[in-house]
Amino acid sequence: MAHTYLGIDIGSAAIRLALVKDGAVERLAALDIPAAQQQAKEILPDALAKELRALLKRERITQRHCALVLPLQTAFVRSITLPWMTEKQLQLNLPYEFQDYIKGNQDNYFFDYAFVRQINDQEGKPVQMQFLAAVAARETIAQCRTALAKAGLKLAVAVPEYLTYRNLIRFYEKDNPQSQPAEYCIIDLGDSATRVHMYRSSVYETTQVIELGGRQLAEVPRKADGGPEEEPLRELCSTIAIESLRSINFYGFNTPDSDLQDVYLTAGVTANPVLAEIIRNNIPLHIHTLDDLMPAIGRERRYGTAVGAALELMGR
Repeated sequence: MAHTYLGIDIGSAAIRLALVKDGAVERLAALDIPAAQQQAKEILPDALAKELRALLKRERITQRHCALVLPLQTAFVRSITLPWMTEKQLQLNLPYEFQDYIKGNQDNYFFDYAFVRQINDQEGKPVQMQFLAAVAARETIAQCRTALAKAGLKLAVAVPEYLTYRNLIRFYEKDNPQSQPAEYCIIDLGDSATRVHMYRSSVYETTQVIELGGRQLAEVPRKADGGPEEEPLRELCSTIAIESLRSINFYGFNTPDSDLQDVYLTAGVTANPVLAEIIRNNIPLHIHTLDDLMPAIGRERRYGTAVGAALELMGR
C-alpha cells in the first residue's frame, strides 16, 4: 500500500512543501513570504496560514498530517556518548546534557533521542551508548501546532533541520548501497549565518557556525547597474569559503580517523555563483550539490529540508 508524506519548511523568505510518496518526490510547491511578513516573529502568522491553505488547495494536496522543519535557532541536536544505562536513567540524565542550551525550568522543554550504537568491552558487555539527542522548547512546538492547525494541517512530527539532511543521507545510502561516502559535509548558507554540518554515514556529528550569511551578501555595495561590487563580494565570499575550510579541518583534527572527501552545497550557496565558485576553488574535496542526495524523482535542492522532513515520517 502506497504511503504519502508531507514535509513543510517555513524559511525566512518562503514556505516550501514536499509531497513524498514511498520515498519518491511526487510534488513540490512554494509560497514566497512578503517582505513585511519576513520580519514577523511568529512561525506562521494568520495571514500566511490563509495563503498556505490556498496553496494546498491550488496544488490539490489533501494530506493533512505533516512533518515540520524546526529552524536551527529553535532546536538543538548533539551526538552524545554516555555510560551504559537503562532507558529510565537516560530520561533522567538527558536534560543535564543541555544545561548550556536550556533556560529556566527543564519541564518547559521537550527532549528526544535516537539510539546510534552500543560500545562493548572485551568481554562483549555493553559499557557505553552513543545516541543523538535533541531539545526544543514546548512553547515553540505549541506555536507550530497551533499555527499549522489554522492552515488545516496537523503536526505529526517536528524535525530539527540538522536531521532533515540526515534523512536525505539515510535514504540516499539505502538507494545507493555500492557508492556512498563514509562521511558527508553539508554547507548551508542561511539568512544570517553559514552552517557547516558533519555526518558520519547518516549519523549527525556536529555543526560549525560562521556568522556570515545571505543578509551580509545582499548588503554588498551596488554598482550603477544594480549589480554587486565585485571586489567586496568576492572578499566576503572568500571569507565564508575559508572559514568553511577551517571548520572542516577542525572536524578532522577532532576526529582522528576521519577521511572526509565529499562536500554538498545547499541551494543557498549555489544561488550565489560567486560563492559557489570560490568554495569549489578553496576547498580541496569533491564538491557536489544537495541534488545528489535527493530522491531521484523531482530533484530540487531548494526543497531539501522539506523532503528530508517528509522522509522522517517514513521511518515512523
